[in-house]
Amino acid sequence: KEKEKRERLERELEELKRTVEVIDCAWRSALQKEKEEKEALELKMKILEKKEKDQEARRLQKEKEEQEEKEAAEKKRLGQEKAEEVERNAKKEAEDRQKRFQQRKLERLKERMEESKIKERTKQRIEVIETEIKRLNETLEKERNSMKETLETIAARDKALEDDEKKLKKAKEKVIEKRTARIKATREADDNPHSESLRYSRACTICLVANPRRRAVMVACGHMTCATCAEEIQQQEDGTIACPFCRKNTTYVKTFEDQVPQEEPQQKRRRNH
Repeated sequence: KEKEKRERLERELEELKRTVEVIDCAWRSALQKEKEEKEALELKMKILEKKEKDQEARRLQKEKEEQEEKEAAEKKRLGQEKAEEVERNAKKEAEDRQKRFQQRKLERLKERMEESKIKERTKQRIEVIETEIKRLNETLEKERNSMKETLETIAARDKALEDDEKKLKKAKEKVIEKRTARIKATREADDNPHSESLRYSRACTICLVANPRRRAVMVACGHMTCATCAEEIQQQEDGTIACPFCRKNTTYVKTFEDQVPQEEPQQKRRRNH
């Protein structure tokens, strides 16, 4: 039984191997067929692509030829118009050049005439300027001489003024010395108990008051009255009065005097004006 079983298994194994070989052969055949179909399909696709490319190339070529024909026709039409326009422009430009040439010729002629006029005016102006410079030089020379004389005169005058100032200074010094001596002599005379100043009167010569309490002195002339009489004199429009003695227009100033006791010696009285 085991032998039969083993044989049976071997037969099944052989059958299984044959089945596997058949399946493998069928699978390989299917793969080969699929590969052939794929290659055929690729070849067909390449043919179709080539055909489409050829059609596209022919279409593009046709469109290009049509475009070139249109451009050629347009160029021909534009060429005629452009040629006519170029001819018109050339003619117009030639006329403009001729006009500009004539204009420049006239302008150069005017410039030459203007230059000649300018040169003539410049020449005349130079002559006038030279004459003016000559006159100014003469005037300057005269002014220099005059200034020199003036400076000499001023120097002489300054020297004379210096001499006069020295003389005036000396005269002032002499006057001051004389005044100082006179003041000194007057003070000595006033301090002398037998001085004549003690006999001078304080009486007002207008109201005849012998000894007024306050007196007033006229600024312009120095005449004196009592303060009451000075106040009674009528003032003028400018605020001045007429001196009752010399009729000068003046103002007056009231004096301030110290009261002296009666028992004090009369020779030591002092009046403050």
